[in-house]
Amino acid sequence: MYIKGLSMVAGTAILLLTMLAALTIFYFWASNTVSETSISAERIVKEVGNGVVKVDAVYLGPDYMLAYVRAERGTYRIDRVYVYDEIGRLIASAKIEPPVTVSPNRVTIVSMDLGKTRLRDRIRGVGLVRLVFATGRGMKLYSPLVFASRMPASTKVGIIVGRYFLWTARDCPSISLTLDPTQIHWIYMDLVTGSYHFYTINNNNITEKSGRGTVIKDTNVLELNEMTTEEISRLGPLIIFINPTRGSEDYYVTIVDVNGNKHRFILAKLVNQTSQVTLDALACFEDMWAINSMGHRHGFDYADHVVRVTLFSNGTIRLEVLWASGYYLHMLMYNPKGLPSPLQVPSLVSKYMTSNCTLERSDGVVYVKAHLAWLPYRGSEFRRFIWDPVNASWLDPRHTIVLTIPQ
Repeated sequence: MYIKGLSMVAGTAILLLTMLAALTIFYFWASNTVSETSISAERIVKEVGNGVVKVDAVYLGPDYMLAYVRAERGTYRIDRVYVYDEIGRLIASAKIEPPVTVSPNRVTIVSMDLGKTRLRDRIRGVGLVRLVFATGRGMKLYSPLVFASRMPASTKVGIIVGRYFLWTARDCPSISLTLDPTQIHWIYMDLVTGSYHFYTINNNNITEKSGRGTVIKDTNVLELNEMTTEEISRLGPLIIFINPTRGSEDYYVTIVDVNGNKHRFILAKLVNQTSQVTLDALACFEDMWAINSMGHRHGFDYADHVVRVTLFSNGTIRLEVLWASGYYLHMLMYNPKGLPSPLQVPSLVSKYMTSNCTLERSDGVVYVKAHLAWLPYRGSEFRRFIWDPVNASWLDPRHTIVLTIPQ
């Protein structure tokens, strides 16, 4: 009995030693074969145990990647994303600034600026990708393979601001629609990356400022009254809120202005399935922002013009005017194929003035908010507030103004 038991113990020990040796050999092999630019199946299996993330969708723009992410379990603060192709080669990586939290309870929006990576041309090819997210503690969270689709339309919007009436012009349907092409400022901004170009012209002298504006992805509240003057100035001329529900639920956005007044906007439910929408964003414009506005905050509320832009998977684009106000005239610009060069804007405005306040669809101006007009309109009679320059007609401000843009 004793000898037999001793033999069994010895056999078990030998087996354990053999397994340990095999694992040691495998460890050194894996360490030498897994590089920073590739990912092995063994490493995925090992790391997935730390926390699984699910990527609902990935969309690729000309210089960005947009992903909708949620955790299968656990809550994690992620600050970097790696993109691998289906055979495990690293094709792009970037910091997530600011870091975002993923959890099972909500969708988190993660975007990557491909303009800063030398691998951007490789990721533009549509196909299967695997996203790997890193936390500040060094933990890696792996997603299953997901198909990366191209964004169906441009995500760049523009707003032209007319600061003065042009009193000598009498051709337009209403004098409140006129403006002086030498007294305007305008902005082009991407809804996903926040990259913007701001221009102002005074008596034919054009000044320009480019930068990275504010795209809010992880909250639906902006409290300007809690910010310093310098912080407000750095927000940029346009603030974007991205709707994580992609129009599948009612989503509320609240802006608290510098005086503590609340401006609340609802992005009402549009679809039953998130896959029907690629991007649902709220663009909030401050028309008093200027290149030299650093240190200025009086009157800033980013509610001078608020428009909802929804891009559907089938290529349809929906624009809904939620708020518009102020003395300045606003021209909202959008084109599914992209806007004209920003330096063409002065000549475009001149064309508008010499064509009885009309433009062609390809010019990119969707509608014009007249001087001193406001929405929502609380009167009972029809007023001339919002002008459609393509169809040469006034839109009724007593009803929700929704425009569908053809591809």
